[in-house]
Amino acid sequence: MKVQPLLNHLLIHDSRKYKTQSNQGFTLLEMLGVVLIIGILTAIAAPSWNAFTNGQRLKTVNNRVFQAIKTAQAEAKRKKDDVTITFDSVVDPPTVTYNGNVEKLNVSGEIKSGTIKLSTGAGDTTVTKDTEIIFDYQGNIKTDNPVQVL
Repeated sequence: MKVQPLLNHLLIHDSRKYKTQSNQGFTLLEMLGVVLIIGILTAIAAPSWNAFTNGQRLKTVNNRVFQAIKTAQAEAKRKKDDVTITFDSVVDPPTVTYNGNVEKLNVSGEIKSGTIKLSTGAGDTTVTKDTEIIFDYQGNIKTDNPVQVL
């Protein structure tokens, strides 16, 4: 019967005698290693992330131009009248105007000045100006030289 109190006494005595120190936290060397690894991964990922965001911005501008053209074409069909869509590339950022609606192509200020250039004609003889497209009452591009069917 004396064995149990003796064991309890030894266990309590031993736990007080050999207090373990808590090794909480990180050493400076471990922290430097983690920071170095994060820096290397960031250096690898940053250029591709920049290219990705620029590509997304370009796609957004292209979609806005396409939507403006489709809206002007639909408006010409709806009104049964000519609708002119004008691209103003003199201002920065460029704007698209049709029926008094002016739409900036700047995507909420995310595009830096001088990075968007619009051109509609690109040498096409059917376009009267290099900055506008005219849709007729059927939604077709209006030309100066109508095509004659023989």
